[in-house]
Amino acid sequence: MKSGFIKGETMRYARLCSRTKNFNKMIAIFNIRLQRRGYPPEFIKNSMKQINFKLRNKYIISNNNQKRIPYIFKTLYNPKITHNKLREELNNFSHSISSIPNLPNTLKQKITICYKLPPPLHTKILKARKDKGL
Repeated sequence: MKSGFIKGETMRYARLCSRTKNFNKMIAIFNIRLQRRGYPPEFIKNSMKQINFKLRNKYIISNNNQKRIPYIFKTLYNPKITHNKLREELNNFSHSISSIPNLPNTLKQKITICYKLPPPLHTKILKARKDKGL
């Protein structure tokens, strides 16, 4: 059961990370957390080696019910750009690429919009002061 937990989390990191560098960073952090909880390093290594980032697409699309991780458009929130206008533009984009020959079906799905809040002003000020050595 413990090995399955580690394998499942490692597979989840493979699905969520789009770059090998990010995947390796998350695995290193996960490894440290497990060791702090008392898991033996060799046990962790054996459980994790069953998951390979190169097989990421296999983990994203499951064979039994073809669930897909949604395509996400992440943007900084701007009150001047309405959600409806952004949705319309993304739908137009999806429609325009759908005419490309041999386009995989996975690229024809609806794009999910995610908004990111801008950092608070005090965060920028603190970072600027830190960069200056204050």
